[in-house]
Amino acid sequence: MALTDKEITAAKPREKKFKLYDKDGLFLLVLPSGGRFWKMKYQRARREHELSFGTYPELSLKLARDRCDEAHKLLARGVDPVEHARNEKTKERTLFRDVSEEWLALQSKPNQKTGELPITPKSAQKYRRIVEAHLWPVLGRRRISSITTPQVTEALKICEGKGLHQTAHDALRLAVGIFSLAVATGRATANVAEPLRHRSLRVLAPVVVRHHPTITKPAEIGDLLLRIDAYEERPKVTPVVCCAFKLAPYLMLRPGELRFAQWWEFDLDGGRFKDEFPDLTGPSWIIPAARMKMRDKHIVPLSRQATQILRTLHRHTGDRRQLLPCRNLNNPEGVMSNNTLGQALTRIGYPRGTMTAHGFRSMASTRLNEMKRWDPDVIETQLAHCPRGEGEEVRSIYNYAEYLVDRTKMMQSWADYLDVLREAARTKTKAA
Repeated sequence: MALTDKEITAAKPREKKFKLYDKDGLFLLVLPSGGRFWKMKYQRARREHELSFGTYPELSLKLARDRCDEAHKLLARGVDPVEHARNEKTKERTLFRDVSEEWLALQSKPNQKTGELPITPKSAQKYRRIVEAHLWPVLGRRRISSITTPQVTEALKICEGKGLHQTAHDALRLAVGIFSLAVATGRATANVAEPLRHRSLRVLAPVVVRHHPTITKPAEIGDLLLRIDAYEERPKVTPVVCCAFKLAPYLMLRPGELRFAQWWEFDLDGGRFKDEFPDLTGPSWIIPAARMKMRDKHIVPLSRQATQILRTLHRHTGDRRQLLPCRNLNNPEGVMSNNTLGQALTRIGYPRGTMTAHGFRSMASTRLNEMKRWDPDVIETQLAHCPRGEGEEVRSIYNYAEYLVDRTKMMQSWADYLDVLREAARTKTKAA
């Protein structure tokens, strides 16, 4: 028989605690001290459990029955109400800082199958700096379940107000990832940073893209290649630096992708990767996903010219893991400095602002597109470029093995074209 408020009020404390039963397992536990506690008895996995709701009269009979009904609904869905209540309390105690620490740790966790890192250690350090410097001051000590979109906006606007426009966009991207983890683990009900990604909100000013300085006129490219060849004649220039300098124009890569290359990634004889990529029969280089900006592996078909330079380089560094190791023998894992090729360009007559190591990519992109011989998709895929969608981050939408036949032909054609420009410059120099 169900309880009434009159019966509860009339019940007096006894020497020993006793229970007043209502229905559906709900009962009121009365203690000798006079305390009255609402509890619910239920069975799960053939074991009896108790769930506490609160004290009477703070929690009325009606509200206790409502809580009991909610618990039975959870049980009907196969959810243990005690575990659910525990998770809710955990959710209430979890701070943004806690979840961001977990998310940052996941970014540095190797893939169980391949052992590859999701991001490079350098990127991991950058992510942590941004989170600690620009998200934690506003959000760090807030319960992640209570954070609102305006509060995320506040953190981003403070960052942008310091003139750090690109960093503010990076912080937004990281915040989206952190809240995604919170939602996936039940510690937040919504990704409150996600709406800020949409361009229609205009929360952050767009970042002005500054292209890397480069040279695109054919005659000037030829002169540049001649100077690169002559660089090895300078005193104190090592063969390793000369090979890296000569390789850069042929590969169409970001400088970091070349600097951190390892010999095991290369197939200089051709055919090693044929089982995985039937269209890839010649010399090639497969860069692991962890080193690529788009977080997917990248295939570089190697021209005859590039392969020849790599064979020369192998005589100097083939006994090392790194293609371009640093000169410091006390640092066996170190690679060539990111300033090396930039300094080399300065020494051969291209000061900062006229040509950069990254500019070799822009050079290839501009000239290949102007030739109108190659499908733009073939060029973009070889450059590992991905378009920016409306209101989205850069999306990895290309198949890294796509257009391999055409890409192989294009890379050889590009190398041959560079040789033609070099010889034309050499002829012009002799005639002068």
